[in-house]
Amino acid sequence: MDINPMQRGRLKILLMSEQVTTVEKTVKILSTISHVEVCTFSQLSRDSETAYDLVIIAGDKGLEVLSALRHQNQIQRPVILYGSQLSPIDRVRARELGVISMVDPSEKEGELYATIRNTIKFGISRINAERTAFEKEIISVLKTLYAQNPGLRVEDLCKQMQLSSSTLYRKVKEAFHESPNRLITVFRMECALELLKEESLNISQIAYTCGFSSATYFTRVFKQFYGVTPGQYRKDKSLSAQIVRIFE
Repeated sequence: MDINPMQRGRLKILLMSEQVTTVEKTVKILSTISHVEVCTFSQLSRDSETAYDLVIIAGDKGLEVLSALRHQNQIQRPVILYGSQLSPIDRVRARELGVISMVDPSEKEGELYATIRNTIKFGISRINAERTAFEKEIISVLKTLYAQNPGLRVEDLCKQMQLSSSTLYRKVKEAFHESPNRLITVFRMECALELLKEESLNISQIAYTCGFSSATYFTRVFKQFYGVTPGQYRKDKSLSAQIVRIFE
């Protein structure tokens, strides 16, 4: 069973490497990008029906591993080879196997990070362009209800869309792979990102403006989402470009 990745609310990356330190280092890079799931090679065999949007194969044997997986028809997604030293002939072969980029390791891994981020942003833009009628409707309703009351609840969505709670849950889960409650939280978080760009409101004011009951709770949720506190995000202007959003 294959799942169209453009029907999901977030992208999934399959990360494979024989070296634990390489995996840990790459996962740390990916952790700064929201709405991305990272899976290790060991999960591939027991989760073979999962549709991955992007595959990163790290290590010297990247091309060999990719060739075997393609032969077994286990990977049908774009691939980034990381740290594979390839000859010109092997580079051509890599392209034929679906490799979109071959990245060499560096001290700050800027090239790897930029390649992943650009690929994800391209995927997110395609997701937004191909929204279903239901997805467009619920996003519109979310924006309207949020403008009226940032503390909106799932019950408000049900009432506005004239759906039972069970039907709303099922449809939201199918469309975004999130629960309605989680979707509301994601929306609030992305609204907070916009407010944090301006200096006119402090963190407490932003928390209440976005419908959170306290600045402490807002800060905890924000850090769970983005790996930094709201104050750290506001101070480091470069972080804005590192976060991929699902509500554009």
